[in-house]
Amino acid sequence: MTSKGVGGQAGTSAPRWDESSGRRQDDAAGGGIVDIHRRDEAARETILNACTGLVRDGRHLTMEAIAQAAGVGKQTLYRWWPSKGAVVAEAMNRRAHTRARVPDTGTVHEDLTTFLADTFAGAAQSANQRMLRRIMAGAQQGSYLTEAVADFTATRREELRELLERGQQRGEIAADVDLGVPVDQAYGVLWYRLLLGHAPLDRQAASGLADNLMASALHR
Repeated sequence: MTSKGVGGQAGTSAPRWDESSGRRQDDAAGGGIVDIHRRDEAARETILNACTGLVRDGRHLTMEAIAQAAGVGKQTLYRWWPSKGAVVAEAMNRRAHTRARVPDTGTVHEDLTTFLADTFAGAAQSANQRMLRRIMAGAQQGSYLTEAVADFTATRREELRELLERGQQRGEIAADVDLGVPVDQAYGVLWYRLLLGHAPLDRQAASGLADNLMASALHR
């Protein structure tokens, strides 16, 4: 009986984990030690990029379609994700993290401005705009995208909240401020402008929003 790995390649048996080296043994290669971490990460990246492309282009999304677009076996997807919604959520989060990492400049105002500017810039890219609008539209219909949006927004909210909590610990934000409110306000502006398209998502908007939040919701 054969087993398939990344790309659907057949092997004689499943690889074993070598505890001493922290790597797997590839029986098909004569029992030699093979570091597969890089290969797995490359495969994961390929799959997530393929998923993003399908969603962005409005294609019908299934686990089979993602696997075919990525050039891997469907069992590879199920090794890492339980559903297509989970694949979409990770693809969205990875793209967001690539563009908007959580900064730590030493002041909450600068951290907030940088984070919002990077987040807005990523969402303003035409390809990302199409993807985010389609995902949000699908989520309202109770599809698998509801799971993806819930996971994505929860992750992004938590990152912004952690940024603000650092400011609170440094005494830049009052201890009694409910941080959930400014988090809602920040992402409310993002999604409102993204979905309606009535105003730009640019650095000026991000800077103005950060100033307003610091002067009102986050004021000591």
